[in-house]
Amino acid sequence: MKKTLFIAVTIMAVAGLIISCGPPAKAKIGLSFSDFATERWPRERDNMTKILKDAGYDVLVQEAVTILAGIARTLPEAGLEDDLLAVGFEQPPPEAGSLRLSFPSDDGAIDQAILRLKDYLGRVPRGIPLTQSRRFDILTAAREALTNALLHGNQGRADARIGLYGRWEQAPPRLILEVLDEGLGFDLEALQPPTDPMSERGRGIPILRHYGSSVAMQGGNLTITFSWEE
Repeated sequence: MKKTLFIAVTIMAVAGLIISCGPPAKAKIGLSFSDFATERWPRERDNMTKILKDAGYDVLVQEAVTILAGIARTLPEAGLEDDLLAVGFEQPPPEAGSLRLSFPSDDGAIDQAILRLKDYLGRVPRGIPLTQSRRFDILTAAREALTNALLHGNQGRADARIGLYGRWEQAPPRLILEVLDEGLGFDLEALQPPTDPMSERGRGIPILRHYGSSVAMQGGNLTITFSWEE
């Protein structure tokens, strides 16, 4: 059974480790960087990609590893002070019946993602009473979360990406949506609602809590759960 393996190491160490091991047949390696806006990382991306391709690997490059790097630095046994590079070996395919989207940070891409989510909601598992009203709630919350990811998590950066993952669960019956961006996230419990009733800022999370059954955040990963009583 395939397992997802992430190794947080310094850049010089990871190159030597991978090349010395040699590639297994049809090996793919994913390189995740915190961002490509910082001057250093595009150069490191190009260098590492060349090294790995010359060694016989297929290479996939993505951004957004801020959370993983932060966790790695906090491990007492790590002792890592330098910048980190995360190497992700190929993950298993998504579970059947799930929704997995990754798209650029722009309004048009969000519109397309909402259309894909709307289609996904049309394949609701038997036994979950998804009414038109609840469908509206889910789509409204999803658009709000994706817009927040664009404007706040990714700061409107055109080169940043947004992820939208969804899955149905039947015991208990619920839909779980995850919205991922490249920001650091924030403390939901410390969030203060807007004091000005006419303000358009600070309303995103209250809207999500109104439509969803629960809302949680870890780093740039926002999870909204929609539950049905059995």
